Amino acid sequence: MPAVPRGNLKPALNKLGDVRPGQLLLATDFDGTLAPITEQPESASALPANLAYLDLLIDSGVRVAVI
Repeated sequence: MPAVPRGNLKPALNKLGDVRPGQLLLATDFDGTLAPITEQPESASALPANLAYLDLLIDSGVRVAVI
């Protein structure tokens, strides 16, 4: 699968065909996915680039849930 151009999710969303972004739900974990795993879970924080991608998805109409 080709890489998504940094900061541009439209090509990836276009591959979904007739599915609209508002019909999509991205459910993601926090520790080890959005944030590096730490010895003290309460000190974990999401990487800025990961938050930026979530913002792009949300701005495109994709529903996002962090579990």
